[in-house]
Amino acid sequence: LITEPEKRAIHERLGPDPLRGDENGERAWQRISRSRTTIAALLMDQKVIAGVGNVYRAEVLFRHGIDPYRTGRDLTRAEWDTIWSDLVELMRE
Repeated sequence: LITEPEKRAIHERLGPDPLRGDENGERAWQRISRSRTTIAALLMDQKVIAGVGNVYRAEVLFRHGIDPYRTGRDLTRAEWDTIWSDLVELMRE
């Protein structure tokens, strides 16, 4: 078993979770918008955004016509907001 402080430390290392109603994707956007890493890799990085697996990553990028090899910093804020909203809906289905 882990202690409450250990549990908090683990949660603090995770990015925002689209399944939580109190998250809006802003913390993820702050990291994504400055990153030279591909959006595909960023969506799989639990420190950037929690809980997105390969299927959700592929689906959301396909649905919005976003090249998985684009860097995070090449995404517009509008594109990110659309991705976040779609992830929230997809993951709740």
